[in-house]
Amino acid sequence: MAMFDDVEFAYRMPDGYEGGNFQTKDFDCLLDLYEVTPNGRLLRTRVGGSTTEETNRPLGDMNFSGMLNIYHFSPHDYDLEFVNGSLVAIHCQGQEGRLIFDPSNCLES
Repeated sequence: MAMFDDVEFAYRMPDGYEGGNFQTKDFDCLLDLYEVTPNGRLLRTRVGGSTTEETNRPLGDMNFSGMLNIYHFSPHDYDLEFVNGSLVAIHCQGQEGRLIFDPSNCLES
């Protein structure tokens, strides 16, 4: 069985898709839950698994820098670009360019 982590990101994506729940294989794939906040911070909100090693992973702001690939079935596949812990841009797979992150495109919960 393939493992992954979940990412909640309630955002109107550059291609018009109104996202919410995504998956990623870019972290440890231990069924952790992450959230991209409306101000563009990546938080770990829940750890998966039941072993001591797995549950000792800290919750909260990941201060992540780099690219994070998230997807929700094809063709909803995106790369989120984080710099110094903040989301700065979104790349849609299969499309040229990138869209600067705009908090006003966040969807209300």
